[in-house]
Amino acid sequence: MTTGGGPLNRTEMLSTFTYKLAFSEYDFSSASASAVIVLILSMILAFFYVRSQQARE
Repeated sequence: MTTGGGPLNRTEMLSTFTYKLAFSEYDFSSASASAVIVLILSMILAFFYVRSQQARE
């Protein structure tokens, strides 16, 4: 988080956005929804990574 989100928060990462929602704005429902999106995206990326690694063997 070197730019602090940049102008109009254009470069803010989803994980820091989630953190700010939860602990700066106290909007826990939106933060938990954002965390679920991060989890789903991570699971999809992990699935394709494992699948590509198995294809190499």
